[in-house]
Amino acid sequence: MQIEEIIFEIEEINQFIEIEKCHNLNNFLSNNLLKKAVMMSIINIGEYTRYLSKSFLSKNFDINFDQFREVRNTAAHKYGSINFVLIWNIIRKTFPRFKQQLMYINYGK
Repeated sequence: MQIEEIIFEIEEINQFIEIEKCHNLNNFLSNNLLKKAVMMSIINIGEYTRYLSKSFLSKNFDINFDQFREVRNTAAHKYGSINFVLIWNIIRKTFPRFKQQLMYINYGK
């Protein structure tokens, strides 16, 4: 169930970006509403990863779920220290592959 929720949150982030017509870093950095929406979804993703079973994590050791928990902890407890350039790179570079891996695990696609 958590996998479906994580996929949903990644898709939500993509929708937020599309709705806001935000296709580059400068647009992202200047849009506080979008940054907050994205961070809420990232917090949710990090939270969902906490509930993945140990057997699931050991079977999927090639996916670094810890990185999402770390970003979640920073977002939840040290919001002022978030590096939004890093967040943009996660959105653009990490999430597409992460979503693809999760889709394969969950649906065989």
